[in-house]
Parts: sequence; structure tokens; C-alpha cells
Amino acid sequence: MALEWLSNKSKQGEVMERVFIIAAKPEASVDVLELGLSIAKSLGMVAEVFDYLYEQFNGDEKYNPRLAGVAKHDMLAEAKNRHTQSLEKLGAVSTPLTIEWGSHLAEHAISRASPADYHLMIKAVHPVQRFMPTDWHLIRNARIPLLLVTEKPLKNSNITLVSLNLDDPNGDEKNFSLVAQGHKLAKATDTELHLVFVKKVSTVMRDLDLSSPQAELDAAHAKYDQRLQSFGVATEALHLMVGDPKLCLIDLSCKLKSAYLVVGTEQRKGLMGLMIGNTAEAILEHIHSNVLVVPSKGEPLPI
Repeated sequence: MALEWLSNKSKQGEVMERVFIIAAKPEASVDVLELGLSIAKSLGMVAEVFDYLYEQFNGDEKYNPRLAGVAKHDMLAEAKNRHTQSLEKLGAVSTPLTIEWGSHLAEHAISRASPADYHLMIKAVHPVQRFMPTDWHLIRNARIPLLLVTEKPLKNSNITLVSLNLDDPNGDEKNFSLVAQGHKLAKATDTELHLVFVKKVSTVMRDLDLSSPQAELDAAHAKYDQRLQSFGVATEALHLMVGDPKLCLIDLSCKLKSAYLVVGTEQRKGLMGLMIGNTAEAILEHIHSNVLVVPSKGEPLPI
């Protein structure tokens, strides 16, 4: 199997896997550092923290390079001091910290976080009104799994929900890899593992009364129940739904109070990539769970 990133490799003489944590902005309501360091520790990984700053100066700084340089220096120093204090409070003062100046966060992070060097990226998701384009680029182009942390998490959430694709004739390896990763994430975060498959159905058929939701659900159970059970998860933690994948995943995540939702993604390139979105992108605007996006392509890692 491939794409297994959640492994506790701590044998003597073996390089430990690394987590690429992108620090949240000061105004963010979520503590990405605390969550990222906790997950890294639970998985036996080494955390590294990155922050990205940029500002188009106005006033005197805009026309005076010396003043612009002083303002830039002050902003970088303030960020370093803020993060250093946070790491000290978390007992992780030795955690490597890198602060970059530039407006292209996604491009730098994607280039820096190669599968050979890092195995997980963690970042706070932008608020809905500012979702594009940074998170969009990371979802579509990151070569390692990306954990996007919601700003408004559900209270008393204790479930990791893994979304599978049982309609893909070549998807068994991907599905088993997602389940394996879900197991590790659930263990690291002390949550309960659940699996879900959403059978996509045509809304046109329903609108024309040519198909009933119950009939579709019964047919789906007959076709997919045995495959869902083959993943070795308790029956009460298996979910089969019919409808729009985005709406169904959002609804189930809310009902279960899922702390984490694990989804695979097809990383499209070129014009089609600009026109057609992923389920991962669609749900981020509405979901209140942390979303782990696993790219379908990348450097294979052994389980």
C-alpha cells in the first residue's frame, strides 16, 4: 500500500518524520501550534513551524526604501517574538521556527514541503470570505497530506470520519490507505474511527420522481455493505448515504460531531483543474470539522 504518512518511526539511527506547521495569524481564533505539536508528538514526528508575512506599505514606507526596511524588520521581529513565547508556553522552545517574507505562501510551502522531507502539513483554514486562493492552491498542489484546521470547531467532538470512494474500480489501495491513516489519526487524537461512503445519485432523477431516496439507499446497502465491512471497523461505525457527497458529508460530520474528516482528492491540472473543484474544496466553506486532505498522487510511503 502507498501514501501512508502516519507512522511512528523512532528506531535508533532512523531519521524521524517531520510535520510542516504553518502558523496562524494573530487574529485567528484557533491555536494551530498547540494542535500541531500535540499531533506530532503523538505520532512520533518532529514539528517545524513556518510563518509567512507580507504587507504592501502605504504612506512614507511606500516611497522610502529605508523606512520600508525598518517596518519589515520590526514585523519579522514581532512575529518571531510572538511565536517564541507561544512555543515556550507549550514547552517546545527547541522547535525549529522559520519566518518568511513574501506574498506567495502556497507556492513556497508546496515547494518546501516535499514528500522526501515532510509527511504532513497543518494549517488553519481561512475564513469563508478569504478562503481563496491560498487554501485552494494547497489542496490542489500540495504533495503531502494537508490538515486544515477549522476556526469554529464543534464542541465535544470525538470522532474521526473517513470518506471512502467505493465506486472507483481502482480505488481499493486508496481506500485502505485512507482507513489506515484514519486509524492513526484517531489514535493520535483520542477519537473514534468511523467510515462513510456517499453514493452519488442524480438529482434530476429525484426531481422527476423517477427514483426514491429509500429505494436508492436499499440498493446501495445491497451493493456496498459487504465492502464497507471488509475494512475491519465496527458495524455501528459504518455509514452509507446516497445523495450529493458535499451535502452528505457536511450533514453527517455535524450529526456525529466529527472532530476530523479524512478525504482523498484528485489533484487536477490545467484548465480542467481551474473549472472543476474537489469535494474537499466544496466542504471547507461549510464544515466545522478539521479536514485532512490526502493527495492521490505523490511519493509513495510504506505502511
